[in-house]
Amino acid sequence: MNGETRKNSVLKGPFMLVTTRPGRETTALEEALDAILPIDVDAKEIDITRKGVVLIRLSSMNKLSDAISALRKRITSTIFHIIPLDILVFKKDLYFIKRLLTDLCRDKLHGASFRVRCKGSFQELNVRPSVLERLLGEHILRSLSRLNVKVNLEAPDFIVIVYELNNALGIGVFPSHMVIRKRTRWG
Repeated sequence: MNGETRKNSVLKGPFMLVTTRPGRETTALEEALDAILPIDVDAKEIDITRKGVVLIRLSSMNKLSDAISALRKRITSTIFHIIPLDILVFKKDLYFIKRLLTDLCRDKLHGASFRVRCKGSFQELNVRPSVLERLLGEHILRSLSRLNVKVNLEAPDFIVIVYELNNALGIGVFPSHMVIRKRTRWG
């Protein structure tokens, strides 16, 4: 990630975050790109330093849906989860994150239910993930009350994801069916 990206503090996607066992990132990247490149030849890896995570940037939202479908159908040996993300944020400030989330949710959550999921330690924000989930959920409800949004922890229409990477936060608001938990061929 270059200095220009850090100055602007937000990198727009779409992105696909792929989780795997630490040490298997190269194999997971190869498996993911094998399915994605026939759909999106411009897809490329974004270099991050978190173990067990591979981040791929796609060229358009339309191709993200197709790439997720292709990976859902494919048998993989190292991919655990596939999580779509809208943006990467390099400024770990709770007020800034709330503002970005409100803008993302305003475009997608009209009359829908949602659930907030946070993955990471969030030490720079000085908050536990479970508390951050509650804070962001309450903020979204207050900010978008006119859009008739509601929380549903069991079967939400959308999942709001905040995933902590070493130098950034990945944020996404996507329908629940787009977040995939893979069963590898080993179990």
